[in-house]
Amino acid sequence: MEGGDYVNPLYHNPNYTENFTPEFRSFIDKHYSHHFEPLEVLGYIYALLYSPNYRKRYEDFLKIDYPKILFTNNKDLFRALSLLGIELIGLHVLNQESLNYGFNKLKDATIGESCYKEEHDRNPIISKKPSHNEPEQRLYINHSAYFRGVSEEIYNYMIGGYSVLDKYLKSHKNEPCNFDHVSNIIKVIARTI
Repeated sequence: MEGGDYVNPLYHNPNYTENFTPEFRSFIDKHYSHHFEPLEVLGYIYALLYSPNYRKRYEDFLKIDYPKILFTNNKDLFRALSLLGIELIGLHVLNQESLNYGFNKLKDATIGESCYKEEHDRNPIISKKPSHNEPEQRLYINHSAYFRGVSEEIYNYMIGGYSVLDKYLKSHKNEPCNFDHVSNIIKVIARTI
């Protein structure tokens, strides 16, 4: 990690005590008249932070400061967002069970499918300049290997000011492509958006 990075685990070891301040715990318990588990609270926050509406609405603010977490007054909405957030967490850490469950919900089964123009090119090297063909919805990693079902929205999905796919592929240029891993990234983005 670098100088400005912070780690805030959800639990303190070794006895798995939640890592919430007493004030925050009291706020959650009183606000909802219910004791939500730490993972449920994290799920809500995670879903909120990945909401396209939230990210768009606070785009300029998020560039200069930490996000502000808005807590809904609706307990059922809190629960629903919490479940979505927990699903996203599983996808983002590449939990296999979450991947299997999440990928079954994709609207298009071809999203992230790897293809080759030439059969002998089954372990291709990622080129210096991967390219996206929007009309065909293909992400080319070199002249003959590509992934299908990559919409412009998936290709341009950004975190921290970087296009996730572009950043990943450029960081692995001139390396053999791990098709399963890239396919998973594409599918995770598709489920995230």
